[in-house]
Amino acid sequence: MRRILLLLLLAPFSGFLSAQITLANFSEAVDPANVLRYDMIFATSQDCYSYVEYGWVNGQDSLKFSTDVSDWGSNHAHKVIGIPAQANCFWKAVAFDSTGCYTGPEMSFTTAALPANEGFAQIVSVNGVAGNPKGFILTNTLEANPNRYTQIYDRLGNLIWYQNMPGDPAAAADGPCQHYSYDGASNTIYYLECGTITEMDLEGNNLSTVDLTTIAPGWVAHHDVIKTSSGNWMVLASRVDTVDKSSVGGSANALVVGPGILEISPAGVLVWSWTTFSYYNPLSSPAPGGDWVDKFGPEAINWFDANSVWEDGDGNPMLSFGGTSDVIKVNKLTGGVAWDCGLNGFIEIMVPDTFKGQNSLRPSRPGYYMSLDNRGLGTETRAIEWWIDFGYSNPTMMISWEYTLPTAEFSPEDGSVERLPEGGALIGSSLGKTITEVNSAGTLLWRAVADTTLYKAFWVEDLYDRVNPTFLGDTIVCLNDSNPTLMANPPGGFWSGDFVNNGVFDAHSAGPGDYNVNYKFGGENLSLTLHVDNSPGCGVAVRPRLRQDLAFSAFPNPFQDDMMVVFDLKMQENVIVELFASDGRLLMRQDKGNLSPGRHAFSLDLADLKLSAGPMALCVRTASGKSGARTVLRR
Repeated sequence: MRRILLLLLLAPFSGFLSAQITLANFSEAVDPANVLRYDMIFATSQDCYSYVEYGWVNGQDSLKFSTDVSDWGSNHAHKVIGIPAQANCFWKAVAFDSTGCYTGPEMSFTTAALPANEGFAQIVSVNGVAGNPKGFILTNTLEANPNRYTQIYDRLGNLIWYQNMPGDPAAAADGPCQHYSYDGASNTIYYLECGTITEMDLEGNNLSTVDLTTIAPGWVAHHDVIKTSSGNWMVLASRVDTVDKSSVGGSANALVVGPGILEISPAGVLVWSWTTFSYYNPLSSPAPGGDWVDKFGPEAINWFDANSVWEDGDGNPMLSFGGTSDVIKVNKLTGGVAWDCGLNGFIEIMVPDTFKGQNSLRPSRPGYYMSLDNRGLGTETRAIEWWIDFGYSNPTMMISWEYTLPTAEFSPEDGSVERLPEGGALIGSSLGKTITEVNSAGTLLWRAVADTTLYKAFWVEDLYDRVNPTFLGDTIVCLNDSNPTLMANPPGGFWSGDFVNNGVFDAHSAGPGDYNVNYKFGGENLSLTLHVDNSPGCGVAVRPRLRQDLAFSAFPNPFQDDMMVVFDLKMQENVIVELFASDGRLLMRQDKGNLSPGRHAFSLDLADLKLSAGPMALCVRTASGKSGARTVLRR
């Protein structure tokens, strides 16, 4: 379920009823539009948060998952997704507040068979990911039988989710328009249906719909849509114009369909638009034919054949023209083309004839891009990472990484490639009907063969929106202060661990030392270590001779990526320097070795850690003691 975390701040996290929460009135119901989506409903004796633990039996193993957290209340409903058809499943309701976590009995149910003749792309061959089955694959059926669907597979090859795509799949004229893309940041899918954009979450809720027919009359959205860094829609769209091509041997009334870009605000206002007609000469368009014949008639000309759009890191859009084997970057301020990379562009290609019929323009890392090079090496489909080296007299496209699919999986058009978080890639071969996952070294990790043509494949990190609990205090606790109340965001979970009672850490009873505590919110845990310090200078900002037992200073403070650390040893000892985030995470540890008595100084360079600005704890540790103090990183 999609939750606005700020609303959690409105819920109380202290003063709960002391009575234990009881759970009752359990029921489950299948979603009428999806036999793999269930509603789990129950009630609690008092207001609280809740979530559902669930799973299913896979051979001899039980796979277990959890939903996200409900809103605060006593009546709870959770949408459970991520279970295959005809599976023996189990679920358990879990309620919690700051006093503890309370569970209901384990319930069981069996999922139904998939609807007959629905045209799902059944996976027939899987090379499993050994020891790492986490993560999911989103893809779609390109043929209609009788409908078209998006669907999610787990990495064991099970179909665990599906969604009917909007539109009439029988209308051949709408074929180029009926596509989709996935936004991992918001865990939502954007569906295109010629004149509309529909945003939908994985629970099947329609979050928003944009009617392009009223915002941009005469434009036809197709193939690709994204959200920009400013939260606007950016959609690939085409417009048809009548062009006199008699001077170049064509029709005096040629119907040229030129691609472009529409940027639309969430409120449905056209912010910016661009079309090939404003920069390129339509007299250079080819003969009639291509994707738009069914929609605009046999004389329609598919000019450039655009297939994907993306926003570069500087906010300017990029377009991939598969028909002319070019990728362009458009300057939003001037409407001109900042650069054109491909067979017809002014960016040279290091190895000629290695970039043709590309699809799926996506980012990789800053300054690098991913594309599926469908025809660059003849009858091979390659996933490539590329960049433009502007250091040459003629800027040159460089390929920094590639993975070539087997010849049998050649796809002259469509398909996709996406860089994965750990550095590998997910590749979808459209006409090759395969989904392939490889690591950064090009080693095959996971492969699936479908029985229908695909369009794109996307990596889904998780089926639910997860919270990431963060600690809101200091991990260094001073004995000369009062016992701290432990606080975290989002509030409302419960604390446990050494010397913790009702969310208060009893430092005076604990005494000097390190103590482990844990914060649990729903299915997420935050574990950290609190250091109780009884030195006279505890809690004072870092300054020379802060500690009498292990004097050290660090400057400048605040610092920017590097600082000097100076400390005195009274005896020969092994010294360890550590840096902790405010939530207790260890950011850096350096073993300085066995040092002699006296003064020692060294520079601490933290630039490679790419830390965010804010408070941190710097600690110097020896066998005889530990000294820590607060530092601040400033950007």
